[in-house]
Amino acid sequence: MIFFYNRGCPECETVKEVWLEPFLEHLGLTLESVRWVDVTQEGGLREFLAVERRIGSKASVLAPVLVLGPEAYCGIESIRKAVLEGSEPP
Repeated sequence: MIFFYNRGCPECETVKEVWLEPFLEHLGLTLESVRWVDVTQEGGLREFLAVERRIGSKASVLAPVLVLGPEAYCGIESIRKAVLEGSEPP
């Protein structure tokens, strides 16, 4: 799993503090299985765009975005919905 975030982004912080752990638990993953990519750091945006191309999806936001296999959860509402609905791993 890759978590694209922007340091200082309140929605990114909410995802990290509230939604990420329950989502990971549902998928049987741990925080150690998350690759953290700050889109404001060198290479972060480049990696974000490469992942977009790889999965064939155009994200509506830069951060917060969770990528799990071919699925991208873009923005806090998409992530919250995935957690509450118990999205299954791809």
